[in-house]
Amino acid sequence: MYRLRPLPPGLAGRVRCFVQLTGLHDGPVVPVPIWQVARQLGWAIWYRPLEGAHAALVSWCGYTALIVADGIGLDEQRLAIAHEIGHLIAGHPPATELARHPWFYWRAEREADLVALHLLCPPPVWQETQSLEEVAATCAVPLHLLRKSVVSTRQEVC
Repeated sequence: MYRLRPLPPGLAGRVRCFVQLTGLHDGPVVPVPIWQVARQLGWAIWYRPLEGAHAALVSWCGYTALIVADGIGLDEQRLAIAHEIGHLIAGHPPATELARHPWFYWRAEREADLVALHLLCPPPVWQETQSLEEVAATCAVPLHLLRKSVVSTRQEVC
């Protein structure tokens, strides 16, 4: 059995609050409707070619658009949208600010990925499935990222 790595306590509370406010994990809806949540936030979603990123959040004059790379699969699109929501929940500064501080940039990116997986993989999925492959398929998330973001809950016998 596995579970996602825990979030820092303050961030975990913000994620719980966001999930409750949006109704993200209400009912048995898996995969989680992350596109709907982005639209609830008032974000337009555009699909365009992007170099070096799967998504970018841009705001100007009170309008926010999420640009998603048009050449990536659905699982990666879902992750990219949830990742950008993760930056919002975590209160990270804009990417232009993060880029000036490489250590903080990479930390923020890992944190946004972990928040994204907490949003996309509701707790009941972890109780009902046995393998990471099953979790990835059920939640429609990339297996490679899931593998980097879990801890085993198996009891080791000495």
